[in-house]
Amino acid sequence: MILKKIEYSEHGDTPHYWEIRDVEFGQLNLIVGLNATGKTLLLKAISKLASFMSPNLDLIRLIKDGRWKAQFYDKTEDFIVTYELEKSDDIVKTENITSNRAFSSIRNNGEVKISLDNNAEFVERLRWSSQSSLYSLRDPILYPIPEKLIDWAAGYQQYRFDDINQFREYYAKDKMENRSAPLIIPLLIKLLNNDVIKEKLTEDFNYIGYPIDDISIDQVKRLQFTENTVEVSVKEKGLECLTKYYAMSQGMFRALTLIVIIEDLLLSNSECTLVIDDIGEGLDFDRSSKLIKLIFSKLKDSNIQFIATTNNRFLINAVDIRDLNILEREGHVVKSYNYSNSKEQFDEFEFTGLGSFDLFRYQMYKTQEAQVE
Repeated sequence: MILKKIEYSEHGDTPHYWEIRDVEFGQLNLIVGLNATGKTLLLKAISKLASFMSPNLDLIRLIKDGRWKAQFYDKTEDFIVTYELEKSDDIVKTENITSNRAFSSIRNNGEVKISLDNNAEFVERLRWSSQSSLYSLRDPILYPIPEKLIDWAAGYQQYRFDDINQFREYYAKDKMENRSAPLIIPLLIKLLNNDVIKEKLTEDFNYIGYPIDDISIDQVKRLQFTENTVEVSVKEKGLECLTKYYAMSQGMFRALTLIVIIEDLLLSNSECTLVIDDIGEGLDFDRSSKLIKLIFSKLKDSNIQFIATTNNRFLINAVDIRDLNILEREGHVVKSYNYSNSKEQFDEFEFTGLGSFDLFRYQMYKTQEAQVE
């Protein structure tokens, strides 16, 4: 199941009001906009929704207010689910689930009324007013749609591309399942045991513009630590010494980390939504363009939905315009222009022969009337 569409608002009827409109997603997505347009606000809205739908009570407690209307698509069984949520003062005011499968779940205070496609109706009583009703409907046989929404939330993964701390120490006794960022060492411990995967990682890193011969992990004894530390190194072409992870440029380390994360997800073949904020941060234009192209080519037709943001407008040239969401902000309202809601303008642009960046520069994703305004 993938996120197909989202609308969001918060702090209604106050000076702090924000609204996001008409953001529609496919399997691969690049969200582009100027600084302070609303890219991070959009990702926070998605992340909050996933947290509310997840079983992690610590995350749920952080979501106090907001209104969401989200649409999900299940490509395996070809159906759409609409999920609507309103939370105010830490109390759920609205939580409704509807589907073209003739399933509906309507929440009213402490009860949820469920209607199934065989005209059967049930009423479930809820224990908590601040939590999702999804966990009162955990029955994959009777209520398969709520179960799929829970699975989507469980598979949601978001990383800030500029927050990966490459100077953190790793100890040999650390467990592989410790997936706190950065993930590169526990993931490489698993991936480098496979010679085919190791070769892929090396080839991918060479492709984006970092010529290397090898990637390795080693245990190192340091005098200031009682435990052995684990270090990632690459053997750069033309250098006799290894380049340790803490000596890499930030862009180099982030790119390597992201390539490793992608390869691990592909190896597991599990469905998930992977979100990266500021994907080109720390990279020059050529390398960031190649990184985007590499990721999109590797994830095409996979089980992974990929959503990334960037303020590098030139990266538009690296992807198909059908994979774009171009954000604009007017006051407190963030509006998205994409192939779904501006199909005529996107189709007309393809016949111009212009480069994709011109779509952004001349605002050709809008109607002519809107461009004049």
